[in-house]
This record gives sequence, structure tokens and C-alpha cells, in this order.
Amino acid sequence: MVGWIMDVTDRKLADEALRESREELQHLSANIQHVREEEKTRIARELHDDLGQQLAALKIEVTRTSLGGADLRTICTLIDQLVVSVRRIATDLRPAMLDDLGLIPAIEWFGDQFSARHGVRVVRLLDADDIDFNHESATVVFRVVQEALSNVARHSGATEVTLKIVRDGANCIMRIADNGHGCPSNKRPARNSFGLLGMRERVAGLGGELRIETEPEQGFALSISLPLAMIEAKG
Repeated sequence: MVGWIMDVTDRKLADEALRESREELQHLSANIQHVREEEKTRIARELHDDLGQQLAALKIEVTRTSLGGADLRTICTLIDQLVVSVRRIATDLRPAMLDDLGLIPAIEWFGDQFSARHGVRVVRLLDADDIDFNHESATVVFRVVQEALSNVARHSGATEVTLKIVRDGANCIMRIADNGHGCPSNKRPARNSFGLLGMRERVAGLGGELRIETEPEQGFALSISLPLAMIEAKG
């Protein structure tokens, strides 16, 4: 009897230690994500402002040279292409409109850019104007959308994806579903599926849940529930 009680006690202590370890890992993951976002923001700003201004100044100086017309046009074209590349890289790191205009306009813009780049139609059902996303939750939702659509482009073979973000009672519901080839619902994600793991960690950091729905030739869907109390909380 005593041994049984000790076994139960030891098991409870082990479960408690495991729970605390998981919480510490979640806090660590959240902190790493925060630091990464801050660094991305800094690099994007420097690329856009500093390097962008220098390229503009370089183009002005080049036009003042005594180069022949054809050479000058070639150099100016290369500089223009470089400016476009710098802006694209800066935007991929962190779009300025996410901070300037808010989450929903940033998602609308990203959906347009995604469709233009990959030829996949994005149907948007965004009824979340009354949700006051804080800075952290806006970043999480945008990154989840970004990663999910990137996965659609890389793996799904889809021609259309539906993106839904709505308020539902005490939660914000997100659903990202494509019409691609899908996969068996009991198939475990690959060990190197860091995109999906990252999305799970981001969602868990806001107290939310992420579910996967898929079947062969039935597409792939992510359903995410985020508590409004967390995503609207002010620091």
C-alpha cells in the first residue's frame, strides 16, 4: 500500500515537472519569436530607409556622369532593379503597413501579392474590423497567414485558398483552406516541418489551438481559435 502511494506521488511529481518544463519551453519559444520579430523590424527599416536612400542618391549621381546613353540606361535599369529587390526583401521581413495600417490591410495586401506571385486565387472572408489586435497578436496572425500561404504555394498544388478571420463569441477564429491534393489525416508531420511547428508555437503562445483537417484529394485546412482576451490584451 505504501509503495503504491509512493508510486502515485512520484508520478504526480513527474507530471508536474513535465508541465513546468513545457511551460518554460513555451515561454522561451515566445521570447525567441519576439526577439526575431524585433530584429526583422530593425533590418527591414534599415534596408528600406538607409540602403534605399543610398541607392536613390547613387542613381542621381550616375545620371550626372559623362557615360554614353546606352551605358547610362543600363546602369539606371540595374539600380532600379536593385531598389525593387531591396524593397521586396524589406517587406518580406516585415511589411511596414502591418505597423502603419494594421493587421487586416496588411493581410489584404499580402493576399494580393501572393496571388500575383504564385497564381493562386485567395478568397478572403475577413470580418474582424471590430477586433482590436495588439502588437503581438497582430504579428502572430500575420506570420501564421504568411507561413500557411507559403506552404500552399510549396506543397499543395492548389489553385484556390480561402482565408477566413472572424469573431466568434469570446474567440477569434481563423481558417485557411486550400483545394489542393491534401494528405492522409493520420499522417504525422515530417520531423523537419518547422513551419507547422512554428505556427503551433505562435498560436499556443496566445493561448490558442490549431487543428489540421485534410484528406487525399480533399485539400488541406488549418483551423485556429484564439481567445480575444489574449489577442486584445494591452501591455
